[in-house]
Amino acid sequence: MRIKSKIIALTVGVNLLGATLVFFLTVNAALAFQRRNFKSQLAGIAEASKANIQSDIVKGYEASYMVTENPDLRAWFSGSGERTDRDRALETLENLVTLRGYSASFAANAANGEFHVGRNLINALSPDDPDDSWFYDGLASGQRISVNVDYNDDLQETLLWVNALIPGENGPLGIAGIGMGLGVFVSELFEGVPGEHGVLFLTDGAGDVKISSMGVYTGKKLAAALGLGDVTIGDLSEAREFDFNGQPSLAIATPVADSGLSLVAVAEYRDYLPSIFDLGKSAALFIVLFEILGSLLMALFVTTSFRPIPALKAMIGEMGKGRGDLTHRLAVSRDEIGEVSAGLNAFIAVLRDIMADVKESMANSMRLSESLNSASVESSASVTEMTATLHSIARRFQDLDATISESFDSLNMLSLNVRLFDGQVQQQSAMVEQTTAAITQMKSSLANVAEISTKKRVMVESLKGVANEGVTEIN
Repeated sequence: MRIKSKIIALTVGVNLLGATLVFFLTVNAALAFQRRNFKSQLAGIAEASKANIQSDIVKGYEASYMVTENPDLRAWFSGSGERTDRDRALETLENLVTLRGYSASFAANAANGEFHVGRNLINALSPDDPDDSWFYDGLASGQRISVNVDYNDDLQETLLWVNALIPGENGPLGIAGIGMGLGVFVSELFEGVPGEHGVLFLTDGAGDVKISSMGVYTGKKLAAALGLGDVTIGDLSEAREFDFNGQPSLAIATPVADSGLSLVAVAEYRDYLPSIFDLGKSAALFIVLFEILGSLLMALFVTTSFRPIPALKAMIGEMGKGRGDLTHRLAVSRDEIGEVSAGLNAFIAVLRDIMADVKESMANSMRLSESLNSASVESSASVTEMTATLHSIARRFQDLDATISESFDSLNMLSLNVRLFDGQVQQQSAMVEQTTAAITQMKSSLANVAEISTKKRVMVESLKGVANEGVTEIN
């Protein structure tokens, strides 16, 4: 691969890699921003989803309040009313169904436990019956109004009941309210589902799913439905990320009025966030067009920049083969290749000057060669004469060699005589050494004799003194 092709391929590859990296970083940043934005908007989506449900429950509140404030019902339940009060109160209950469109209306008397649905007396409630615990728990709680979802065996239907205490002078007279069919709420949940794959749950404070936009979750625990372990409604007061059915999702809970119910909205990111392709297809198209245009511009730039190289290559090739026009000069551009061309032009100029100098030197050499030829003839005669002289000198050296040989023999004889003389000298030296030893011994003996003579002289002198003393004594 030529350098030009390598540069173009490398540039295109680096640009493509950089553009791809920028593309994914930008798209991921945009997706992250949209995820954060969607997370902050989910509360608004949940509020919008619960609007119809909350409106229906508030209307149920109003209807239940209206029933409990009915003077005929209060007079009937307090025992101070007439028969007509009972009939008008039952008519009011019936009108809630026939005129207001509610699924049921009811009134339960705290004094005798009578449970009326519309005009009909269904049964007498008992504190010993677990199914009637809603009534007695409601009376004991003192809560003015509450909501529960319950299945009524007598009506053979599950309804959302709005229960309101009937106030009396000595405490609650009973509970009255309306029952709303779940079909309306399910329809409204379906209409309010956030996105194609989202789910809405209407749950109570204990986390039991009362109604769901997907019936399979109705009656289950919210934590089990979401697959979030022991999550509570309080944990979902802010949007929480999790995987729902294997998809990244968000969940948030919002209270439905003051009913004690909460609407839990689950929305999957894929319903609200675009895919990487959808988000970045325009950017990808721009990158592709930019890469194509950039590659073309780079190819044009490299081709233009490398245009002088063929001429440069051809000139260097001719010079390498020993050929080439030394009068030709390369075009010089304002880049590195131009600098190389300028350098080569300077080299050719110097080479041309060198060749001229070589040519002149060769001419001078030819002239010098002719001079040397004539001088060599003269030198030949001189050499002949020198040869004869050398032969004469050689003969003289031969005579000198004979003389030196005779001298060498004389020197050998002299050396032999010297060795003989040296032997004699050594013998005489040994004799001298023996004589010296004898003289030394004699000297020692003489010293001993001298010492003895001295001692004798002293002795004689002593004897002489003694003799003189004896003569003196004799005299």
